[in-house]
Amino acid sequence: MKIYAFERTNIGKVLRAEASGSFEQCLYFLYAPTLIYEDTYPRSKHVRWSFVLQNVTELVGCILCFNVVQGQIGYVLFEHFGLVGHTFSVFRLVKMLFLQMVVGILSFLIGFYVLLHTVQNIGAELLRFGDRQFYKDWWNSESFTSFYSTWNSPVHGFLHTYIYKVRPAYLPTPSHHSCNVVLTRRSLALVIVPKLFPSFAFSSSLPLCTSI
Repeated sequence: MKIYAFERTNIGKVLRAEASGSFEQCLYFLYAPTLIYEDTYPRSKHVRWSFVLQNVTELVGCILCFNVVQGQIGYVLFEHFGLVGHTFSVFRLVKMLFLQMVVGILSFLIGFYVLLHTVQNIGAELLRFGDRQFYKDWWNSESFTSFYSTWNSPVHGFLHTYIYKVRPAYLPTPSHHSCNVVLTRRSLALVIVPKLFPSFAFSSSLPLCTSI
């Protein structure tokens, strides 16, 4: 998505023989917590190391909380499931389903806070990136369209800038629902990929998080 944004912004400048983005600008954009390319961004004067330390502490705390939720609730539910000597009942199944809902909600909230708050703020502060609006008040959403438009501002801004505003004239304007499908699949990838490929998720966690 970042490579597309960089090429889509600079292709017109190249065709018009104007000054396009440099390698340094492209490199900064690749690590900046945004998906919309600009030649310059608002930047702070210095790095607030106390703010970085605060977010790193919150990140470690979220990882510990996630481990407690998965280990003490999620794993225990299925620890003896299906083993000889442990009877199965409809009541136990319903109990497991409702407890898994609690685990899923807590995991979503922790994952949201990690990916769209702590990690983004750490990267933004280290790069002195000024725009820190990574999400809006999605908890007040009254529809799925409003929810997917507010909970992940970088991806929604990318869809609005490079799909709605910049498109060939012969193509119809994409609907909000189609763009929400793209955002949903992107969001699910951040959850499913670490489950299936933990080594890949660990090695590519920072670039993946900063390119949401």
